[in-house]
Amino acid sequence: MLKSTTILLCLAVSHTALKAQSLKDSLLDDIETYSPISFALLEAHDALESSYDYSNNGATISTVQNTDTYEYMNWDNYDAALYAMSINIHEICHSYMHYIPFWEMEACACGVADLDVVHQGFYISPEENLWIQVDKSLLFPSRKLIPYIPESRRTFRYKTYIVGEQSAQGHGIIGLMDEFNAYYIGAKYSFDMLPVYQREDPEWGYVWWSNKMKSLMAAYFEFDFYIKEYLLYAQKFRPKTYDYLKNDLSFLNIYNTIQTRYADLLSIYEKQYQRHYDKNSANTDSFRWTMDEYPFGDEYEVLQKALSSEEYSVIQEDFGVK
Repeated sequence: MLKSTTILLCLAVSHTALKAQSLKDSLLDDIETYSPISFALLEAHDALESSYDYSNNGATISTVQNTDTYEYMNWDNYDAALYAMSINIHEICHSYMHYIPFWEMEACACGVADLDVVHQGFYISPEENLWIQVDKSLLFPSRKLIPYIPESRRTFRYKTYIVGEQSAQGHGIIGLMDEFNAYYIGAKYSFDMLPVYQREDPEWGYVWWSNKMKSLMAAYFEFDFYIKEYLLYAQKFRPKTYDYLKNDLSFLNIYNTIQTRYADLLSIYEKQYQRHYDKNSANTDSFRWTMDEYPFGDEYEVLQKALSSEEYSVIQEDFGVK
């Protein structure tokens, strides 16, 4: 009896594993088709070595890879996996970008092997990685901004990234840029997968997609705002930091690249959302899902107006951003 129970249990486990693998294969096929930038990131992360180190002038820094490529997934069913992959892509982007400086420093032999220096990479596309190194003494924690951000501008992610213990405390503006890019990459995945949402639910898939995208696109305003507030604070109270960042070509390139790509995606999303909103509003059936007219939520209108004001004109001029 015990032997039979063990065999049945093993068969059940095997069936579950096969089902999960089949689900994973189906989703990855769709990602490869509709979001090549996301598929390339997953493949690249899966191919990471277990550890990396870099040596220069007798000093060595090292890191260990301990994050599974699908660590943040939900494999209960296809819809759950499709939805969860956005979070997974975001987190895996963080993990992958951590290793980029090690390859770049090795290639150019120009890195500083010092734990008092922040080394950060940025995954832009399968063809492009960027990286930066900044002395920690030039950076200050994002919580320094708390007294300068009024209640009306303290939106959803404020507590996590300005108050909370995230990388923006230890790595300051570099940590904020890291998040800015990870949110862009996660948003790009979800945007690209619209055809899959519509295939899975031909009638209401666009509503599920729109609701997922709203928060991901709203993150653009939050991090653009946080970064500009950080730079304004630096200009007033940490001029050495401000001057350094203003004249650092790597920082300027990274900031402009992320902001431009995210802003371009934002523009396309707004037009797509408007089409879906109009379609939903024109639906005369007795039942329809509710969609907000504003594609980000009312609270983000506050940040959008702030970012369009003269308040940040000096940042736009000095850093060449929108």
